[in-house]
Amino acid sequence: MFDRSQKLVDDVDDDIKDLLTSINDRTVWTQRCKDELRDLKKALAKRKYTAFLGHPNRYHLSTIGESCLYDVPLDRRGELKIFRGMRVRIVCVSSGRYTRLLMAGVICETPKNLQVRRDARQYVFPEHNPSDVVYKSPRYLVIRKNASNPIRIETTRGEAINLEGADYVMFDGTLHQLIVTFRHDEGGFIRAGLIGYREDERTFKSLHSAIRSLIKESIRNFWLFKYHRPWDC
Repeated sequence: MFDRSQKLVDDVDDDIKDLLTSINDRTVWTQRCKDELRDLKKALAKRKYTAFLGHPNRYHLSTIGESCLYDVPLDRRGELKIFRGMRVRIVCVSSGRYTRLLMAGVICETPKNLQVRRDARQYVFPEHNPSDVVYKSPRYLVIRKNASNPIRIETTRGEAINLEGADYVMFDGTLHQLIVTFRHDEGGFIRAGLIGYREDERTFKSLHSAIRSLIKESIRNFWLFKYHRPWDC
């Protein structure tokens, strides 16, 4: 993931760029385009480009044949950490409903004056009663929803999120947003689900197993949420 402002124009003049130009000149998707895409993937693989999945909101490439350059920070994590300190070309080679198949390879070393380390993340949570905290990590906070801890959360359009029936709620300190609700179910189980996700809530044996699972699920489905400014609640 990187900011759109860090996206550099792909001005590298090589055989990869020739293939990209030809693909991007298309007006309809023909057999010729399919053949050129196959040749592009072969050319990228030959140059040891690394393939990975990415969301267009995070890598800012959405259509097949789009490409950009990116100076990978010295402390980069995730799929691009193997390219720390390098300028890479990132190419979109396949599209899907939510993610894109991207391929990245080294163009050159990032100029020394442009090498950076990312700013430390700032995690922000709404005001809450410490006695209501049931789980806390640097990024996530789970608290009881009860009379001593009234919570009103709104969507980006100003609509109130219905928290009726929720016994616990989880906040993402990076997104500055409430992302999960939990409630007690029959037999001592916990029902939980991501806010805004169409799938039904799922049942878990314990609150902590639900928390661990929903944290992983929220990372996979981050596209459900938009960054908010710190809460006013």
